Amino acid sequence: TLWDKSWFLDLSPEHKNIYMFLEQSCDCAGIWPIDIPQLKRRIGYTEINLASFLTTVNKDYDNLSGEPITVSRIKLICNKTKLWLTGFISFQYEKGRNCINPNIPAIIGVLNRLKDSGIYEIALTEGYLRIQCSSKTEGYLRIQCSSKIETITTIPKGCQPLPRVKDKDNDSS
Repeated sequence: TLWDKSWFLDLSPEHKNIYMFLEQSCDCAGIWPIDIPQLKRRIGYTEINLASFLTTVNKDYDNLSGEPITVSRIKLICNKTKLWLTGFISFQYEKGRNCINPNIPAIIGVLNRLKDSGIYEIALTEGYLRIQCSSKTEGYLRIQCSSKIETITTIPKGCQPLPRVKDKDNDSS
């Protein structure tokens, strides 16, 4: 539904391409290490003004008044060395459940990546991260309790890649 969102439609073609590149190139937690020369080579632009892009992509409109407002779709993190797409985790992992399950190994990797980047608490307090507190809880809650997450520190860090499945159609043998 990205192409139905008015904030996305208001972006210039260049900013749309940058956003799409970031969405497709970020890690499992929505984090992309800033590398403007690489970005220029990958999408074919000779000039990229990151400050202008961030201002534009984080602009939206109040639904009732239509007045411009500032949101945080993309944040500078880690002393301005990385970008974080704040809605990426919700988009990638919630799949209509309005939360993520912290018992899934891939989600544990995502949570560890947030912790390693120093944005785990921001993700929780600003509502970018919704986690199921326990199997006994009816429905899902925005996590305010940290009892379940404390166990995550014993799990190996990083996102674990899925095992490769041999593609029968592309097998040349």
